[in-house]
Amino acid sequence: MYKNISIFILVSIASFALMIGLGIFGGFFPVRFATAIKIIFLSLFLILAFSIVPVVIWAVLRGNISIWQKLPVSGTGLIPVIRNFIMQNEVRVFYGLLIFFWGIFTVGLAIAVPAMIKEGFFKEFFSLPE
Repeated sequence: MYKNISIFILVSIASFALMIGLGIFGGFFPVRFATAIKIIFLSLFLILAFSIVPVVIWAVLRGNISIWQKLPVSGTGLIPVIRNFIMQNEVRVFYGLLIFFWGIFTVGLAIAVPAMIKEGFFKEFFSLPE
């Protein structure tokens, strides 16, 4: 079904491990690198957030389908239209949900970044007129 789901799992684990490592050893860097470390953390968080979504969607869809195959009258399986649609169009549902959640994340990021710049998150990299 989704041949590349293991890539998303590995990227999620790697970004989380790097965040933990940078959290442990980030205090050893000089203060002048504070903004760079914040940007690295933000980047790692965004990588983690965007890569964990396909894993969660895949797990939920696979879990629901396996439950429906064993117990067809459980949860949303009580509504045959929903159950049959998801079981017949599993890949389309997966990519539809993926695009929806990534779109929501992108809109939130588009709202947050100008506010972060205005509040001074990137103060060494951008300067705005007062």
